[in-house]
Amino acid sequence: MIENRIDLNTGEGYIVLRPNLSMSTQRALWVYSALSLYCLAIGVYFAIIGVWFVLPFSGLEIITLLVTAYMVRRRLSRQEVLRFSAGEVLIESGVKRADQCWKISRPWSSALVSKSERRNIPKRVLICFRTESREVGGFLVENERDELVQLLVRVLPVRYKTAEVY
Repeated sequence: MIENRIDLNTGEGYIVLRPNLSMSTQRALWVYSALSLYCLAIGVYFAIIGVWFVLPFSGLEIITLLVTAYMVRRRLSRQEVLRFSAGEVLIESGVKRADQCWKISRPWSSALVSKSERRNIPKRVLICFRTESREVGGFLVENERDELVQLLVRVLPVRYKTAEVY
């Protein structure tokens, strides 16, 4: 998902990049609760009929499901913010707050769109400053990356490159 506020006259503003969330946190908790109750019911049923050692494994399934759901939600809650001012570009990324920050001089920066010659490899969008580069929007789908490139054309010079392999 892309959110932007860019002044077309000055080229100043920001772009916020977030992964797509297929369901809300409340819905995810509901699904987790339903699956947990189902696993627990199976474990209790087998414990009642005398196969008691299934119950700890159903508890282990519930814990594994919880840890996996937490890791997926945490990964999907990260975001990147690109801020453009008259003299600098600021790239912040993190979960709920800026964990990493990269500040570069705007007159010396550019965007690089690297396309692969292979068919199913998505393009990469990089912000470059002299010899350094940083990929932005790596979690976006292809049409969102195209939208990001169209936004970056407004604020930075954009170069295109075809790469054989990444």
